[in-house]
Amino acid sequence: MITIFGDSHVSAISYVKNVTHNLNIQLLGTHGVNWREFEITETPSCVHVSSERVPNSTPVDLEIRTGGKYYFSSPLHSAPYFRDQAWQKFCPWKCSAIYPELTPVSDALIQTWVESTMRCRTNLLERLLEKQIDISIIEPPKPLMRVPSYKNIKPEVVLEVDQLVRGFVFSLLQRKGIPVIQAPKETIQNGFTKEEFSAPSQKDGHHGSTGYYELLLRKIIEDCQNKRG
Repeated sequence: MITIFGDSHVSAISYVKNVTHNLNIQLLGTHGVNWREFEITETPSCVHVSSERVPNSTPVDLEIRTGGKYYFSSPLHSAPYFRDQAWQKFCPWKCSAIYPELTPVSDALIQTWVESTMRCRTNLLERLLEKQIDISIIEPPKPLMRVPSYKNIKPEVVLEVDQLVRGFVFSLLQRKGIPVIQAPKETIQNGFTKEEFSAPSQKDGHHGSTGYYELLLRKIIEDCQNKRG
């Protein structure tokens, strides 16, 4: 059994058809806020995760067991950071030369912000590793090209925040030996997700198109087949 679980990017994968190669794939997606704080209980061979923090959304009720293959979408989701309205007044220090009207903040401050909001997910990953559960992380789309235009945040600020957040989490995952299924290269241009691989709705600032998730799912399937082979 292959289980892909996590935030709304998993729900988006469910719209992809006819590329599962007859694999037994379970998709369990919900609102991303449910993955910021959750309850964990354990048995010798299982970690149970539960959360119901968003009204009218699918709650988290997941048993992660030894012997399965799991893909988790959430830890690299940088949109809550780069679309924060604080970036209309502040910027990472590397952007301060081109935007002197914005107040610069340090890399360390951004990393502390990420670390504090990631703590529950980091704890989950550590428990899964202790039980030798096969877990990989799925990278969501890079920021969409349309994001700065409707959030009034400077494009360079969006990119720098995104790179700082993902770089910090990538380093954390690498230290723990957790693999990452990265965003397909052909969907990216100058650090942004190309419009053709972005969600159809112009009001959507972080989801990809069905074409994006088809490419991502193919990468997951390839990863599974390589490990089986």
